[in-house]
Amino acid sequence: RHRIYKKIHGALFLDAGQLWNRTKPQTWPQASLNGLGTLAYGTGFGFRYLSPVGPIRLEFGYKLNPPKEATGFWDRAEIHFAFGEFF
Repeated sequence: RHRIYKKIHGALFLDAGQLWNRTKPQTWPQASLNGLGTLAYGTGFGFRYLSPVGPIRLEFGYKLNPPKEATGFWDRAEIHFAFGEFF
């Protein structure tokens, strides 16, 4: 995170992860790493305004290796708006 102007900060990120739903009757998600090629990758950027009640965040993420059914730009993109820190 870096300050852009006064109380406005920016962030760049690269994320990798893996999570699938389990079959019934199991209810917890399942993760299984068979190699780095099985991970899903995403990248993006965000802006944070440091308000008196905590950060207000607007973030944009883009899937680098989406599922095959994600063919268009907006199938691969996500926009998030939130209050407070993520971590």
